[in-house]
Amino acid sequence: MPQNFVIYSDSLSALQALQSKNFKVIDIKRLHNLIRKFPPYVHISFVWIPAHVGIQGSENVDKLAKGALNRALGYLLKNEERPFCYACDSLYIVRHILIECLYFQDTRRKYFSVTDLYKLF
Repeated sequence: MPQNFVIYSDSLSALQALQSKNFKVIDIKRLHNLIRKFPPYVHISFVWIPAHVGIQGSENVDKLAKGALNRALGYLLKNEERPFCYACDSLYIVRHILIECLYFQDTRRKYFSVTDLYKLF
């Protein structure tokens, strides 16, 4: 029952650090340690996608990711109040979006099928 996953990234330096086991950046070490915990039948491939070269899907994902990050954390940079979820008026935090909010429930089931952050990551 092999399971294969592909993770696409436009961060060549992050992928190179992961491959070389260059753990100067703590997030690279955490990711490497997490991957090592997967069972042997889980295979993860990393693929570099160059950024800003006109690959439409990559450009769209980049815009969506930047928008989501700005909505979730932009208030810190702007010294504003923490935002609230537009769907249910709860605090707009990662846990709420990925686990709690009923508005995103169908999307979560479709793509993740998990009920807690530990299983998700």
